[in-house]
Amino acid sequence: MYRKRHIPGAVSVPASRARGEDKRRLRARKELRRYPVKIVYADRVVCSLATVVAERLVAAGYDSVYVLQGGIEAWEELGLPVEQFGGEGGPQPSWCYAR
Repeated sequence: MYRKRHIPGAVSVPASRARGEDKRRLRARKELRRYPVKIVYADRVVCSLATVVAERLVAAGYDSVYVLQGGIEAWEELGLPVEQFGGEGGPQPSWCYAR
């Protein structure tokens, strides 16, 4: 779903990858260290995978990790922008996508 639509500046962190990735390697990912706040969301309104990814980020030592309740659908309902893979990306908050 990341390629179909995502929050501008989002970084794809699939739950399966977050579960299996060593905490040290997860902590070292440059795209996740760039910004202090991490917002984790899923592509569905009801999806526990965003919570799984958020818990792994916290376990890896990240602070200020939050789950966007309602996923990307809630984001869109607020009229906030989404983009497709390949969209322009400048400095944005580090959004993490759980799928």
